[in-house]
Amino acid sequence: MGHHFVPQFYLRRFTEGNTIWVYDRLGSCSFNSQPKTVANENKMYTEEIESWLTNEIEGPAQPAIQKIRERRALSDKDRLVLARYLFVLWKRVPEGRARFAARLPEVAESVKNELHESLSAAAATNPDLAHLAETRKEEVSSIIERYQREKPAAIWQSSLMKESSAKVVESTLSMNWRFLCSDRLQFLTCDNPVFFFAHEGINQPTSELTVPLSSSVALWATRRPIRGSTYVSALPVAVREINRRTATNATRFVYSMRMEPWILPFVCKGDYVLNRLI
Repeated sequence: MGHHFVPQFYLRRFTEGNTIWVYDRLGSCSFNSQPKTVANENKMYTEEIESWLTNEIEGPAQPAIQKIRERRALSDKDRLVLARYLFVLWKRVPEGRARFAARLPEVAESVKNELHESLSAAAATNPDLAHLAETRKEEVSSIIERYQREKPAAIWQSSLMKESSAKVVESTLSMNWRFLCSDRLQFLTCDNPVFFFAHEGINQPTSELTVPLSSSVALWATRRPIRGSTYVSALPVAVREINRRTATNATRFVYSMRMEPWILPFVCKGDYVLNRLI
């Protein structure tokens, strides 16, 4: 069994008994499985990262997630550990790795330019260092090019544990949270379950973040004022919209508690026009 990029604890609330239904967008097929055998990949993380995810991210968030599933009030600490959990969940999945790899050339070029500028500034201050500065520039370029070519996975792995989450977690906490509950229609989840509109992130007045937390409860975080109860019954249109986001966001696999005939064609269509929740 490989490393789980979507935690088993999370997936178990999309099961009936110990069965979870899997919908493969690429294969246009569905089958039943178990949380221990889905959403994992061999050697996705180092053992150090796996231990960190288990002990520092997943473990602290489990009581908060359980409270939500039982529709109980959250403490400030619960909200904090959950915000951190969701940020790491967004980064740790295969889509997070692909996003990182796509940005790596841009980031590497920025780092290279910054280092080159620093070396040029040092040489301008002390002309005796000019030759050494040029040598160091060549070394910097060579190292960055090698890492771009050979080790994007290792760089991504090391980025997971870096404490770069403070601003994102703070932004998530500053949003208004509401939990949408559905005891009849089921929420789907997927191999990339944290959704927000990528073109605006989570800091704009119109930003929204949605995450299914079980087949019957989903988080809706928004910057619009929210009045009334933290837990509300989800309208069918809201369940459908969140499921559209899940299907569109999925890299390959969507998961559900119950197999229903509409799900596979819904998942395979995938690329929906997405709307704001009302």
